Amino acid sequence: MREITATLFYLEVTNMEPNEKRMAGDYEVIQSVEIGPREIIVCESKNLSPKYACSFVEPFAGMELYPDAKGNDDYIEVMKDFIGRIGQAIEVLEQNKQTDINIIKPEQCEPCSDFDSLIGQVVVLRADTLKREYRSDRNQLYLASGGNGAYAGKIGNAVFGYNLDDKKQDRLERYNLMGVIKESEMPAWAKQALSELQTQLKQRDDMDAR
Repeated sequence: MREITATLFYLEVTNMEPNEKRMAGDYEVIQSVEIGPREIIVCESKNLSPKYACSFVEPFAGMELYPDAKGNDDYIEVMKDFIGRIGQAIEVLEQNKQTDINIIKPEQCEPCSDFDSLIGQVVVLRADTLKREYRSDRNQLYLASGGNGAYAGKIGNAVFGYNLDDKKQDRLERYNLMGVIKESEMPAWAKQALSELQTQLKQRDDMDAR
């Protein structure tokens, strides 16, 4: 396999028309798969050598980068590379796999419309908005902290919140929320995580106020 550094380096991302070919530099993307946070592509060139190439895709500043693109004139060799990269991505998912894959359902929630404000509430992201490999309660539960979408009657859908599992802040859309989890339905791990998160946020606010 040969590394490709010039012809397959970046592609400015644009809105594609229906049936428009997806291009990566001078190469046409003929296969692609998303595994967790990574996309892997196989490309073909009509005129260049190597004829085929395989690479991970790294979005950056409105472009797609292919820093590890490798190519070969033999399609089978490139497909071996493609399968190998898929295996690597799956191994990463395996290492980070969550043992608790329970999914929060609508009947475990109170509708968002019942609340004038979602601030301080644990909101539930609809599982079908997540990639299949991320569909678990640990990726659904957020402590709402701000955004116009957190208030009834305000214009806008943005709801900012902290994921209970990794404590990272993210932007959610109100229309993707299933509701506010009922206290009686909150998993034991989430109750502990919520307490830890609230303590961390209070400590941060206390330091900012000094």
